[in-house]
Amino acid sequence: MAKYLTVRQLQILDFINEFIKTNDYSPTLEELASSMCISPPAALKHIRALSNKNVVSFIPNQARSIKIITNTNDIRLRLFSIPFFEHEPNNYEYLSYQNIARQEENPSYPMEYKISSLEVEDDDYFAVRITVPTMEEAGIKVGDIAIIKATTEFKNNDIVLIIPSEDDNTIQSSLRRFVKISETRCNLETDSLSLGTITTYSYRVLGILTQIKRIYNG
Repeated sequence: MAKYLTVRQLQILDFINEFIKTNDYSPTLEELASSMCISPPAALKHIRALSNKNVVSFIPNQARSIKIITNTNDIRLRLFSIPFFEHEPNNYEYLSYQNIARQEENPSYPMEYKISSLEVEDDDYFAVRITVPTMEEAGIKVGDIAIIKATTEFKNNDIVLIIPSEDDNTIQSSLRRFVKISETRCNLETDSLSLGTITTYSYRVLGILTQIKRIYNG
């Protein structure tokens, strides 16, 4: 298999597999679209992408022609690519990756990290190598890989990835613990005495930390 699948492609493949097991025939594009809450043209794009990856075959304009042509238990089908940053990204770097994701059906990022589909819920994840020692007391070391879920929804004591905002570019891109102190102000806390806690009303959060990966040598 030339490429890893996206989470959405895995979800579609699992639906097709279960549909065939239950009905002894494959779903139509309309049935697939309805199940995935997408349009039939979007469903067709996903089927073409899976076909290009030699996972399914189908006959254009022929109903119920989708066939799975690979072993769905293949562990490689349970892995997919997410964007990977060699350091905590700034706004420009992050937006560059977002533009790639928006422009292509199957984005090929400049750098990628392979992760199991069992570890994430959807496509809104990216990986960052930690270079700023802000959360060492929490067990997060320089060199660790942080898996971040891109979201603007977070709560007190969540560890979040912040970047400089338009109003305050002095904030360093790093992991911080978010602590709300009023409707307009918050503390962005760190374990580092040298970096210290930032009290601010101007900040931008790219996402929340979901897990840490560490490579042991030797």
